[in-house]
Amino acid sequence: MQMALRMRQAAAVRSFFREKTPAPPELALRDLAAIKTEAEYKSLRPVRRIGLFVAFAVSFAVWGALALWLF
Repeated sequence: MQMALRMRQAAAVRSFFREKTPAPPELALRDLAAIKTEAEYKSLRPVRRIGLFVAFAVSFAVWGALALWLF
């Protein structure tokens, strides 16, 4: 969410200064890197959800086994 906001702010700054000065090439490379990392971050969302589900399932199984063993 914050990365998208930063990207929109950077785009607004670039569009404001675009008429006045050309953008340096390293700025364009940095923007491409930010877009790539955000796309990778969004592509990992389902994996994180599955990981959380597995972590909770294992946690409940361990606590359940411990409760059955103790009582």
